[in-house]
Amino acid sequence: MSAMSVETLTARDLQYEVEQFLYREAELLDDRRFADWVDLFSDDCFYRMPIRESTPDNPSGLPAEDDDTIVRHIDDDKVGLRRRLVKLENPAAHSEVPPSRTRRQVSNVRVARLANGEVDVRSNFSLFQSRRETAEFLFVGERHDRLRRVGDDWRITRRTIIIDHSILPRSLSVFF
Repeated sequence: MSAMSVETLTARDLQYEVEQFLYREAELLDDRRFADWVDLFSDDCFYRMPIRESTPDNPSGLPAEDDDTIVRHIDDDKVGLRRRLVKLENPAAHSEVPPSRTRRQVSNVRVARLANGEVDVRSNFSLFQSRRETAEFLFVGERHDRLRRVGDDWRITRRTIIIDHSILPRSLSVFF
């Protein structure tokens, strides 16, 4: 069966495909299949989490996504994601010894078609992390993704994570 183009998919079929892709991605992360997860990203991707700073002029604290002057908690490309993965899987990486248990929820998926087989996707997430039997953390926010159709599947070409926390409860050893 040949892959359908984004342009020929019905809105319902496109929504379903994108949701299934995001659910599969969450499963890969919760199953700690990080190398498979990184393979979901295109070679030209970026993966960012800006620091939010609310001001009277900008009460949401959200910077423009294309603002390269802002400071970010995370600002990686695919090479950077692979480096984080190698660091995380290193036995000396104390932040994940023993490994965290995580559970991700993805909801409120909104899809907008773009040209050239791409879609913009906004989704809400919650990420529960349990550490060392004594610490639990809950991260909540929204993701702004651009997905590109490649054959029968999708690749993430960009991800911006908008976390709702003003202060992060710990150093980040999880992927969003």
